[in-house]
Amino acid sequence: MVENNEFSTKYVLYVGTNDKDTYKSEIPLEDAKKFIDEICLKYVDGYTVQDANGCWTDEKKNITKENTIVCTLLDADDKTVHKIADEIRLKLNQNSIMIETNKVKTEFYEGK
Repeated sequence: MVENNEFSTKYVLYVGTNDKDTYKSEIPLEDAKKFIDEICLKYVDGYTVQDANGCWTDEKKNITKENTIVCTLLDADDKTVHKIADEIRLKLNQNSIMIETNKVKTEFYEGK
């Protein structure tokens, strides 16, 4: 086993799928994931995508529940992640994308 004592930055993007203008899902979930795949692969070598359910309250106190795509990226930087988020935001017509940033230690374990 090779031990890695290096820490890297993990970025987690939370992408809602309801359109910012209609508050409805205008793009099928599978199509939205394809768009995210295409955009991410332009900038990074790998990522993980998961389905989630999100809920938020807007400035008028309207509660919105929506399908959410969670995209986890390693080996990127702030500038690259913001480029990815910008493209996704425009393609899926979102007001914003939440980006979570964490320092993590990762290991590709190959056994003993």
